[in-house]
Amino acid sequence: MAHTSHILRPAFTRILGKELFQGAVYNLVGKEKDGTSRLLDDLLGMELPDLRMVVVDMREFSRHITDFLSGVSQAMGFEEVPQAFGEWIDALQIHGGKCCLILNHFDAIETGKETGYDHAFFAALNRFHLIPALSLVIVTSNPWEVRLTRLEDFLSQGEFEPNILKLPPLGFKRYQEELQRKFPKWKPDLDIIAEIYSHPLAYLFFEDVLSRLEAAGKTKPDVDVATIKQWRTYFDEEKGIATSQASDKESPWWKFW
Repeated sequence: MAHTSHILRPAFTRILGKELFQGAVYNLVGKEKDGTSRLLDDLLGMELPDLRMVVVDMREFSRHITDFLSGVSQAMGFEEVPQAFGEWIDALQIHGGKCCLILNHFDAIETGKETGYDHAFFAALNRFHLIPALSLVIVTSNPWEVRLTRLEDFLSQGEFEPNILKLPPLGFKRYQEELQRKFPKWKPDLDIIAEIYSHPLAYLFFEDVLSRLEAAGKTKPDVDVATIKQWRTYFDEEKGIATSQASDKESPWWKFW
């Protein structure tokens, strides 16, 4: 039975997990400020029966596909590193069972022969459409197709057309529910949640608030709106650092269940 009590976007995440179990191929569109990494963590935390999920940070392998093949082979426990991505998919099928490959920060790769992310690579990605036991998610800040502004880009990518899935924005209620889940004995004033929700980087600020609350080690935090406003000032003063570091939370570069 899947674990779901930790999920920030319950309905969206459960439906996505079910579709990935059935072999879906998606381009998940969302930014770190919207909580994309949290969604991936929630998916892994669900521990869906009979579905192995592997999350890879493509920023680590943007230079060349050989590094990517070596890394994902290591993560999957393959004894040999395939020479091409198509061969890696063959090895994945031989390994057996259902598997979902999630390529986070897919925007980071540069396509072309010099990087190895060429026609053959995208043709291999297309195979995920044809193999029911395998599912695929590429995670980008904007729809991947937006980058395909040149004819040669379309031709080089082998007509790879994942279904677009946009990460839904978090509503006021989700922040409220998450605070109550983390601190069940605490009923925060709605003005506190409103102060978080109104921030332009709401989810990142929310993570900062949660870190401060958890560091206090109290099941019922003694926090008022004035305190949240002060924390917001601190966050805003450091948001250049906070924003860049927030996307680095997926360490190591791969995760799997």
